[in-house]
Amino acid sequence: MAQMPTTNKRSSSFSLGTSSKINWEGASAI
Repeated sequence: MAQMPTTNKRSSSFSLGTSSKINWEGASAI
């Protein structure tokens, strides 16, 4: 349970990075 916050933070960071990359690539394609 003590590791949950760390995993959550990591997941959030990864998701944010993926979203940014997709958004940037999407804007580039337009």
